[in-house]
Amino acid sequence: MGYSDHCVGIDVAIQSLQYFPVIIEKHFTLTPELKIGDHPHSATPKMLSELRTAIEENSKKDHWTRFNNRSDMENRKRWRRGIYLTSEAANKKEITEDDMVVVRPEEGSSVSADAYFAVVRNNISGRI
Repeated sequence: MGYSDHCVGIDVAIQSLQYFPVIIEKHFTLTPELKIGDHPHSATPKMLSELRTAIEENSKKDHWTRFNNRSDMENRKRWRRGIYLTSEAANKKEITEDDMVVVRPEEGSSVSADAYFAVVRNNISGRI
């Protein structure tokens, strides 16, 4: 996941770090006083240096700290997708991609959608 920042300054880009983006896009300029094109919302070299420092500090954090309160965990469960078998696949010994659906929410009888390709590529033992 990335963040494309077109806001004035770097505050919003720094706030986006709580979502641990893989990349942040921020325009830069040496002439912020120009009121044309991308210059008004572009970062100066000093701003980019401050943003880099914030990124380095943020990279030291545990990526799961953002889910540290009950509300976040409940929302995560509600919006997370799960892999479920179709009713036709219930008695099959081997399942294929056509035997699965990925829907919200991920609940007790599903497999996390993060495991989708592992499930598709491998034989499955046990119950999904």
